[in-house]
Amino acid sequence: MATRLFEIQLQQEDIMVKKHKMVVTLAALTAILTTVSGCGATHATPDATDDTNSKVELTWYYPVNVGGPITQTIEGLAQEYTKKHPNVTIKPVYTGDYDETRTKVQAAVQAKKLPDIAVSLSSELFIYRDMGAIQPLDDLIKADHDGQQYINDFYPAYLQNSQSDGKTWSIPFQRSTVVLYYNKDMFQQAGLDPNKPPTNWDELREDAKKLTIDGQRWGVELPSTVSTYWIFQALAMQNNPVDKNIMSDDGTKVY
Repeated sequence: MATRLFEIQLQQEDIMVKKHKMVVTLAALTAILTTVSGCGATHATPDATDDTNSKVELTWYYPVNVGGPITQTIEGLAQEYTKKHPNVTIKPVYTGDYDETRTKVQAAVQAKKLPDIAVSLSSELFIYRDMGAIQPLDDLIKADHDGQQYINDFYPAYLQNSQSDGKTWSIPFQRSTVVLYYNKDMFQQAGLDPNKPPTNWDELREDAKKLTIDGQRWGVELPSTVSTYWIFQALAMQNNPVDKNIMSDDGTKVY
């Protein structure tokens, strides 16, 4: 295809913490996890006190929906944390892609055998919140001397997906984006400058028309197999979002 628009990752993944079992301090777990865009966890006891002598084992569910050595990275982070805190063992559990992970977490909720920490899509926060499976992190953030500073380091838009009803329910883990790939050879064949890809909607439209060969190829291709709705949503919101947002501010109406 002459031009492709597609994502390199899918949506936003968040760290969510199981309700009723508070595990380790936010700052401590953060210290080893910030290399993968930031995570969070909670305290080991309900009264938010540290007990460095008791043995703690944490189960960490994580999905893999994109390429790359994410498994090695996560296992390495868990091992690094245990070296610094010998009383805490973190057990990363690969749980498949996003859909498979959601199914396994929901099954664990029903069986009352939840993981201590789970990486899930931010949109699933409401599912787990309504099931009573996760706990808000605000008290833990306040109790940690670096907690609020850590939270403030995130872009506000990232945290919006982690917050609801005035509470912070999860911590951003990684963020996806839409990127443009284009074929320089096809640009040149169509009489376009191969070193000047489109930079706005008008240029994209005009270039796509020139790149289109009737019955042979399209000028622009969008993926239709993985999270198509997410890509269309992102593109729509880029189209003059101030004056033409796709939904009302309260999310109850779509225009």
